[in-house]
Amino acid sequence: MAIFPLLAVAAAVISSNDGDVILVPPNVSGPHFDIAVVMLEGAGISAAAYTPLLQQLQKDGAASTTSVTSVWAGCPQVALSTVDPLNIASAISRTVTALKAKGMPASTPVFLMGHSLGGAMLELYAYSNPAGFAGCVFMGSFITRSRRNADGVPAYPLPSLTLAGELDGLSRVTRNGAEAFHVQVGLAVNRTDAAINMGVVVLPGVSHMQYASGTPPLLVKARDLLPEISYEAAHAAMSQMILAFLQVHTCHDQTAATTLLNAADTTESFVTPIVAALQQEGSPFLKPPCNSDFATNPTCHYPSWPAKCLIPGAHPKKPNPLPPADCTCGSPWVMSTAHTMMAGLDQIPGSPHISVVSNDAFHDPSDVTPFHLAHIFNNCDENASACVLNSTTVDNLKFETLENADTGFVAISAVEMQAKLKSREAFWQAAGVADVDSNATDLTGSRCKEINAAAWAWALKTAAPATMARFNKVGEQYVMGDDVNSPIGITGPTWIKKQLAYNRRNASGPNGRSYIEVQSPRFFVKNKKDGNVPFTDPVGMHYCKLLSPARAIEWIYVDSLRMYDSLENHTAISM
Repeated sequence: MAIFPLLAVAAAVISSNDGDVILVPPNVSGPHFDIAVVMLEGAGISAAAYTPLLQQLQKDGAASTTSVTSVWAGCPQVALSTVDPLNIASAISRTVTALKAKGMPASTPVFLMGHSLGGAMLELYAYSNPAGFAGCVFMGSFITRSRRNADGVPAYPLPSLTLAGELDGLSRVTRNGAEAFHVQVGLAVNRTDAAINMGVVVLPGVSHMQYASGTPPLLVKARDLLPEISYEAAHAAMSQMILAFLQVHTCHDQTAATTLLNAADTTESFVTPIVAALQQEGSPFLKPPCNSDFATNPTCHYPSWPAKCLIPGAHPKKPNPLPPADCTCGSPWVMSTAHTMMAGLDQIPGSPHISVVSNDAFHDPSDVTPFHLAHIFNNCDENASACVLNSTTVDNLKFETLENADTGFVAISAVEMQAKLKSREAFWQAAGVADVDSNATDLTGSRCKEINAAAWAWALKTAAPATMARFNKVGEQYVMGDDVNSPIGITGPTWIKKQLAYNRRNASGPNGRSYIEVQSPRFFVKNKKDGNVPFTDPVGMHYCKLLSPARAIEWIYVDSLRMYDSLENHTAISM
């Protein structure tokens, strides 16, 4: 592991008896700005481990050609190297006191910085105690979703800068970088203002541990990815962004503002494929989902069917607050790709000019107040020169249990998309095809597998070239397995409880590496009377557990690298 070299002009390191690190800035001649930073350590990482980064920041501040900056820096050593709500205030206070004792002017603006757990505790503390501080820098941590209003718009009481390592294995770039950038900057009314006051910057090739130095603690070693740049280069990249943030909010330095705006452009280019995948999924973390029982978005055009309850007088519970007017109607992937592939209208013998338009809505498949079922609303004449079948689907996104904690530790994409689709048999009958054989349309082959293979192909095509080069070198592939029949059981449809399976197979896959087999449960119900039966008899259905395009992208960018390109597991192919 690279260790930052000691420089003749570097700040003097003064450690108190309890391990606090106090860094006095190097001497500068002439006019300058005084700025203080208090760094909060990650769990299990000593305060001293942040000395290289803080020294780099001091060096760059003193060498600034536009706003010479004396950076007074400190990092308090807390018990067990674990910042928590009980010790954070005193840790910050004693660090500021120590800096003043070493000569820092009393009027010096103080910025707070935090890494990993230290950043998470800082986000919580500064939100409730902003007075007396000039801004926050989050490293391997971020502003949580709890700071967003009902419309999904974030707010924080202090200017902030979020740094996201591309190869951060603990605070993943999909959350720390892509989601944070899209919500805080991409959707902002004033993008320039957002990039400066709530900016998010992705640092290429940087891992979670590289904000610090030394030996990583056990959890970091177990979860972090292998960095692609040196610690010195990582600290230089971080320092450039941090110094620009400090200077623009203290010195009103226009060059610093340009640095942040250029970084926003670069970050936007990086996160675009990830954001596109989350949008295909219909991720609730980019924008709140709609509720088709209480329509608020006039563009959804979703006719709920059958919109009836088994119990007379039962009604769905009205959400409070209602979803915003620009809420997400449903999954674009299900609407534009999954249902079209399931319909298979292009495979009808003679290829009649029939197409499908599908609208999707998010609902739990077990929700029966009212029932929410996929439906085809019209029929086509087999002799028609052109016809459009209007249909609806029902979709539910399932996430990993720990995702609710919003730590960035687990995937932010849906682990599965529970999709209620109409069967190919039902579509072909609605298209006017006579004597449709359901064995040929729905039971021969694996329709869910085909759709999931399309999601994987979409992700491979959408991911950035540099990301794909890394993935092809050290990533584990997804390989689609055949659908698993999931019929009605004693307690009801077994399809609801059966999950989309992700099973690691031994090193017999592409490039001689292990791979993940993705396998969907399938629930098929034969159509009858062309679907003209009571809603209590749900016929002509073909339900799938779908691979989300966002899950596929997130696998390529982050989790596929853990087996062969992490701190704990890496081989010659990683080097």
